[in-house]
Amino acid sequence: MALLLMVSKRLWIITAVLALAGASAGFLAGRHAPQDHSASATILISPLEGNAFYPSSRGEQLINLTTEAQVLKSDAVADLVIKKTGASSTPAALLQGLSTTVPPNTQLIGISYEHRNQATALERAQAFADSFLDFRSIRARSYLDGQISGIQTETKQLTEQMAELTKQLKASGTSAVDKTVLEARLNAGAGQLAALGARESALATTRIDPGQVITPASLDQAPIIGTPEIFGIAGLVGGLAVAAALMLFSARGRRVVKRKGELEVFSANCKALTPTSMPVSRGASSATRSRSAQAADFVAFRSQLLALMQGGGKRVALVASAGPQSESPRCAAALAEALSTARIQTLILDTTGKTDIHGGPATGAPGLGEILDGTMTLFDVAQAVGPFLKILGPGKFSRDSEEGIPTQRLNELLADFKRTVDVVVVLTNDLSQPLAQSLVASVPTVLMEVELGSTRHVEIRAAQYICSGLAAELIGLLVIDPSRPHRSPLLPSEPAPDKFPMEETASGNGVFHGKNA
Repeated sequence: MALLLMVSKRLWIITAVLALAGASAGFLAGRHAPQDHSASATILISPLEGNAFYPSSRGEQLINLTTEAQVLKSDAVADLVIKKTGASSTPAALLQGLSTTVPPNTQLIGISYEHRNQATALERAQAFADSFLDFRSIRARSYLDGQISGIQTETKQLTEQMAELTKQLKASGTSAVDKTVLEARLNAGAGQLAALGARESALATTRIDPGQVITPASLDQAPIIGTPEIFGIAGLVGGLAVAAALMLFSARGRRVVKRKGELEVFSANCKALTPTSMPVSRGASSATRSRSAQAADFVAFRSQLLALMQGGGKRVALVASAGPQSESPRCAAALAEALSTARIQTLILDTTGKTDIHGGPATGAPGLGEILDGTMTLFDVAQAVGPFLKILGPGKFSRDSEEGIPTQRLNELLADFKRTVDVVVVLTNDLSQPLAQSLVASVPTVLMEVELGSTRHVEIRAAQYICSGLAAELIGLLVIDPSRPHRSPLLPSEPAPDKFPMEETASGNGVFHGKNA
């Protein structure tokens, strides 16, 4: 629990650090990032002759000012801006910073120009406003000049026609009837000339008013939240997102293992087994089908365990309890039963003194501690439980050797044990304890109990990390289901010798027979 609290505290610290780092990095990036400045101007469009908004147009003839706004963004207007400002840009490049708006039901066009330089943005916004009005004036003048030129051409033609008619009228051979017709035509021509003259005079005196800039260009007010602040907020969000991902990953790690299937994420490195004891055959109250199912589970567990141990020729294995809540491995009985019923000479080395195996040494009996200090030998203290199982308790080790066992001395003892038995199973507490870690240094093959509903994913990860750091291998996870009863093995009722000779080698016909190296 202390480990989990420490991890949680560190995660909150990491979250704060990541959030602060992200906000700082974003703010600095925003300070150095290119920033566009915006300037705006507003123009009022006046009706012009030759335009849909000219004074004599009817309301239904008016077109939407969107057309004028599109004209404002044309290359022709951009050319005028280039001439006015002396910019070296092309019309297309100049128009990239321009945007226009048309408020509904008005004759206004809003002009906005963005540029990294404030002065340039201000200059070009005003230049586009002025140049567009100039363009409208040029376009209107061109229309009026065209109209006047057409009238002048028509006037000249009509004058020439009237001169010819006058010449015919004054001729001596013209009859009275012809004279009457010629005079009528001359009078009509004079009326036409008067109308053309009046139209030309009206066009020549037409005042061209393309509109006016009602709001000169000015820099737009900077937003309350500038680019540095926006980048800072984005960095903060990014840092929090990374921290959230880490916390989610950590939360998944702290999640309690509820089903055996959840251990598949660890299957790349270790195998998940479910320890099962032999079914009770004598005096059993369970149904035959239940005993058969338990027998099948036991056989399956034994096969998996033997395959796991035999796969790498492993003869010494360390079994760690599920965690601080377990003083000793709960599956010790099932392990002992599985190995001994396979006729494998097995030595259970219990360093916890808490393992309850039927027929094992009594509490306080001499054991490993006495062997370590040289006062006794394995021949003196090992307790035989059946023909293929011996148990060695901690003796005074649990009282006098809490800091661990000297690695060299333990290696020598294990070498002696392997000359006597096929397999040595060392029982210890959870791997976060110094004692267990000192044992891992000498027993690099490790199996760890996983109690459903209690063991957390992070504890399994921590166990893998500890084993990796001590050059050991976590080869198996022994899944303990608290809802299933566990009992001490009922070994065969054959009489077991009080002692077994130290010089006798493993004589069983199990799969490890003869591997005494």
